[in-house]
Amino acid sequence: MNSGIYLIKNILDEKVYIGSSVNLKGRRYKHFWMLEKGIHDNPHLQNSYNKFGKENFKFEILENCECNILVERENYYIDKFNSNKC
Repeated sequence: MNSGIYLIKNILDEKVYIGSSVNLKGRRYKHFWMLEKGIHDNPHLQNSYNKFGKENFKFEILENCECNILVERENYYIDKFNSNKC
């Protein structure tokens, strides 16, 4: 199973971005490609990445789950980490 919930964490300030994907490996690649190019669609994450540098960000899989419960599980982790994805 390659679908699930992930976070991107700034290891310096502990802020997190929570997301879900049906293809975790592809999603990780796309996030960091966009961040490197400076074109990520989340300006808060992009600004943080620009300020702190790629070495201070990690991608972590929180849970593998079936596609039909991705949104439910993503919302659970957004609440758990008090993250509004910004």
